[in-house]
Amino acid sequence: MSEHQADIVGRNGSALSDLLDAPRLAGAGAPETPRDESTDGPDVVDDVFDEFLMRCQAGEDLDPDRFCDEHPSIKSSLRKVLAAQLACAA
Repeated sequence: MSEHQADIVGRNGSALSDLLDAPRLAGAGAPETPRDESTDGPDVVDDVFDEFLMRCQAGEDLDPDRFCDEHPSIKSSLRKVLAAQLACAA
């Protein structure tokens, strides 16, 4: 885990707990959860997250904070997803 990645995990520890404790998205009887960035939706977050992973796998040393800043409309959701992924990788 790079220094950037460890930093984002450290700063988002409570976000990870919130994410893990949050109700599931609608479907299969789960309650619907409000989204802070409802205009873009979860598909955009998934696509941008996939881009982050592909670029990392290609050897690029990405700063998660800077990467999130490049996507302001989904920044909050993206930060949570990246923090969860980085925590799992650790």
